[in-house]
Amino acid sequence: MMAARAGAVEVHSVEMVTALATAAKHIVAQNGFGDRVSIHRIMSTQLDPADVGGLFDVLVCEIVDDQLLGEGVLTTIADARRRLLTPDAAVIPCGAAIYALPIEMRIGERAGFALDELNTFATDMSLAPRAHAGCKLQRFPAEDYKVLAKPIKLFDFDFARTPIEQLAKGRTNSSLFIEVERSGLLTAFLIYFDLRCDTAAGNRFSNGPATRQLVAWDQSMRCLPLEVRLTAGQRVPLTAEHDFEAVRVGVPQLHPSMFMDTIGHREILNQR
Repeated sequence: MMAARAGAVEVHSVEMVTALATAAKHIVAQNGFGDRVSIHRIMSTQLDPADVGGLFDVLVCEIVDDQLLGEGVLTTIADARRRLLTPDAAVIPCGAAIYALPIEMRIGERAGFALDELNTFATDMSLAPRAHAGCKLQRFPAEDYKVLAKPIKLFDFDFARTPIEQLAKGRTNSSLFIEVERSGLLTAFLIYFDLRCDTAAGNRFSNGPATRQLVAWDQSMRCLPLEVRLTAGQRVPLTAEHDFEAVRVGVPQLHPSMFMDTIGHREILNQR
């Protein structure tokens, strides 16, 4: 409806959930845009451009989750650019970046109760099938966590201009470092994204902890299976990789002194 109100002659919207597609069609009609906005109860990957009169000039989508990639934004945009869009079509959002923030997040006493065992639970969670938890760090009291270093950009994505055959391919980044600013225990990485709607600097959006306005997306907290002791001034190597739907972060070089008197799964390092 916003596109039609802004002057688009013809708009096609796809929605895979029957109830939502039905509601959308009703809302569009009630607002007087039924003659210009068509709702299709399918996924975009099932849409045939021949059924809608040809290719599209503009793509607008919101298929990102807390970690950016989990809803298939890379494969979906790649398919749209390959089959549904004109060569110079605008893609909104046009790109994004994923960041990792090294933090210490430990639980001690709360309201007179000792809850230290939850720290062990956090290291266990890192080995679970769903090895992350959603949170909004800006809602936590400052005394509940410690930021150990500045955010680290893991990957940058250009949805609009990356060659289509490369857009959904996995990558590895082994040239990253944690520049430790505060001594503490590295217990987790907070993963978040910055979204670029277009090339204008003012049209950007972030779900990061520096965003004071609370938004729908959480950050993704990835606990480590073993707490790592860091000292201010250290430069610790970091690796990251992503496929078409997930990003992973690791600390590849650990000295035994970095996890003395910490908790976690030492067996993964063959340590006793």
